[in-house]
Amino acid sequence: MFTLPDMEVPRIAADILIEDGIIEEGVMAGSDESCLQVGMALRAVAVALPGGETFACRFVPAEGAAR
Repeated sequence: MFTLPDMEVPRIAADILIEDGIIEEGVMAGSDESCLQVGMALRAVAVALPGGETFACRFVPAEGAAR
């Protein structure tokens, strides 16, 4: 895990395999690394940014993720 420039802390950033070998840097929702493991399935969720007009993409474990 690593941090991205201008990223609020504490935050967790990771290399995420999207599909067909495409790897992107992504930011996890939350800051507790204890529930994360290499190779786990993730799901993208939209998080409203201040002002409510734009959204950020955050990743959560696929198990137990809110729909």
